[in-house]
Amino acid sequence: MRRKGYPYSGVLGAFPRVLGHYVRARKLISLENAVRRMTFASADRFGLKERGGLEPGKAADIVVFDHQTISDLPPVSDQPARRPTGIRHVFLNGVHAVNDGVYIHGVRADRVLRV
Repeated sequence: MRRKGYPYSGVLGAFPRVLGHYVRARKLISLENAVRRMTFASADRFGLKERGGLEPGKAADIVVFDHQTISDLPPVSDQPARRPTGIRHVFLNGVHAVNDGVYIHGVRADRVLRV
């Protein structure tokens, strides 16, 4: 069953906002530090030992983005939450879930993370 309504805008745009606004536009944080905080530091904080880095034995969660175009999109009257721009590919547990910016229908990440 599909839910009606709109997701919270921060769910779709939090990381793209950091990368587009705070890293690229305002230069308040380096790209490397932002990515580390979004990946390794977050996984470490929540005790997710199999996440946060690309190493043998860890889940292959990868986001391929264009540093020059990644950004959140501001809400408009009929769409309070919109998909960000600049995300080209997403791999969840090594499975291709987003191809050239488009979700691949029916892809499942294999399991739900619990902390």
